[in-house]
Amino acid sequence: MNSPPRPVLVVGCPRSGTSPFARWLHACGLSTVSDDRRHERYPSGYFEYLPMLMFHRSLERLPRGADHRITTEPFLTKETLEHPFVARTFELAFEPLLRDQVDFLKYPQLALSLDFLLDRFPAAHVIALWRNPVDSFRSMVTKEFPLEMIAAAPLKAVLLWNVYAHHLVGAKRDHPDRVTLVEVDGFFGNASAPSALFERLGRPGGASVPVTEAIDPVLWGRRSSLRWRAFHRTMAALCRALGARLGPQRAPLADQGFWLRELRRRTDLGAAER
Repeated sequence: MNSPPRPVLVVGCPRSGTSPFARWLHACGLSTVSDDRRHERYPSGYFEYLPMLMFHRSLERLPRGADHRITTEPFLTKETLEHPFVARTFELAFEPLLRDQVDFLKYPQLALSLDFLLDRFPAAHVIALWRNPVDSFRSMVTKEFPLEMIAAAPLKAVLLWNVYAHHLVGAKRDHPDRVTLVEVDGFFGNASAPSALFERLGRPGGASVPVTEAIDPVLWGRRSSLRWRAFHRTMAALCRALGARLGPQRAPLADQGFWLRELRRRTDLGAAER
């Protein structure tokens, strides 16, 4: 007997392709919020709900700080919603899901709040995306950080990826049946993975559109140059060396190799052995 369809949250490590992945889910018939923003690389929009964006902007003004802060603290907790304004923006951000108006909501930064969200939405299922950090490193350095952070951006890029990996690994460990970890490069190249994903969501037969029809495989298949790969190795090694100086809360986030192995070990879909 098939499970009933589950509401879905699409999250992911930075620059892991949540927008094209959401576009593919939408092409397969899953409903989500409308998105009026456009970009030449994303002509269908980013599939991000503006109230969700504004909700996270409000959270960045609280003590937990901006989503570039390197910490293991969850981004969203029950205590956070004690502030009336934050509670109201939360309701607006998640209203489509609360009212069963959509099948999924996509926002990468929700990865930082998974324990809270899985408790708040007991029927929800999480699709958590990640890419090899080597191939997402250049994109993170050049696109994720404001100009005033440019000098520290390479180190921040490694540490920030580790922060997201920490939360994804923890959520998968604590909620193994409600979190599906997807290594996106392997997923896009595996013909059976889309059907397996929809089976996990309680929607057998839902993968009606090939991934390559919604996502440009040439664009997605680009890999970092040797120069950027060497730069990444240097920054990852420097982070490990600085780990002891980060303090007890942040020190476990210094070793990217450890978090990459943990993600690979727990991944449900995708060829994580690359």
